[in-house]
Amino acid sequence: MSFFNRNFFAGLAVGVVLGFTVIPAVALLFMLQPGPPMDGLDAGLSPPPFPQQESLTGTEWKLRSLDGEETSLSAFEGKVLFVNLWATWCGPCVVEMPGIQRLYEQFPREDVAFLLVSDEPPDVVEKFVDEKGWKLPLYVSDEERPSAFDSRGIPATFILDRTGRIVFRHVGSAAWDDESSVHFLTELLDKGVMEGDST
Repeated sequence: MSFFNRNFFAGLAVGVVLGFTVIPAVALLFMLQPGPPMDGLDAGLSPPPFPQQESLTGTEWKLRSLDGEETSLSAFEGKVLFVNLWATWCGPCVVEMPGIQRLYEQFPREDVAFLLVSDEPPDVVEKFVDEKGWKLPLYVSDEERPSAFDSRGIPATFILDRTGRIVFRHVGSAAWDDESSVHFLTELLDKGVMEGDST
């Protein structure tokens, strides 16, 4: 019986020693082995959604005023631009238009250019605007607009700095005559570039 006890405890001691020394050492060796290469694991990732940085200076997006005068985006080079995409049938567009009118009246034409652009026929826009009594720089466009002005809906507003970069975009109606809008445009005029994004 004493022999059994001695062997039992000796085996137990060896097992404990192995458990705390040899087995962790072997496991550590396996952990330190170089793993499989990571190449290809990130193939499905998309780049981060940085704001649009492309300058639209010189872009020949052709526009036509309601009286038929043709122009293009490049004609407003060097100015801060307030570009609003809208339609007569769009309720939120119509709701925000008086606020845009009041904002427009606060800035000299030589500094800030307002371009309110619809894809509708000029006679439809003109009749609608006359009924509303709006006095705004309204344009129509028959051609595809630059991809930088792509939007998931209207109204969609884009503000460009003097270098032609889009520094703010907003989809949906807003109170554009709020003091924050005046401050933002004033900062762009005074300091050059001020970035922001709202979706």
